[in-house]
Amino acid sequence: MMKTTKLIEIDIDVYKYIINNSNYIDERENQILRRLFGLKEIDKSSLYQKENDGIKSKGVFLKNGTKLRGNYKGEPIIAAIVNKKIFVEQVDEFFTSFSSAASSITDSTSSRINGWLFWEYFDDETKTWSVINELRKQKI
Repeated sequence: MMKTTKLIEIDIDVYKYIINNSNYIDERENQILRRLFGLKEIDKSSLYQKENDGIKSKGVFLKNGTKLRGNYKGEPIIAAIVNKKIFVEQVDEFFTSFSSAASSITDSTSSRINGWLFWEYFDDETKTWSVINELRKQKI
């Protein structure tokens, strides 16, 4: 059976909903929709070679592949832990701290954002989003 694709038009709100429901930075829109609609997955390729690796900061560890999200001026900001760094999709760059990653999307070079409060991470076990700062509070 030959697989075919079809181009569809969607508005920006639908696109944002799709992106905000991705489980990792490079999950394709088709994969997200298949999962949301309860359809069988067709591509199970792994993006991250060493899942037990990740980023550690102030006693908090997030493994490679952990999905992050934030919001700046009403726009969703998408990031993920990739190769022990934070990859921010909108600026297509890697960062070593949550704050530098968050600050990368602001309009001003003098504006610093507290990344511990800005970023939420997706917990694979509970299937919920939580602010990263909550993890740091648990370590204290």
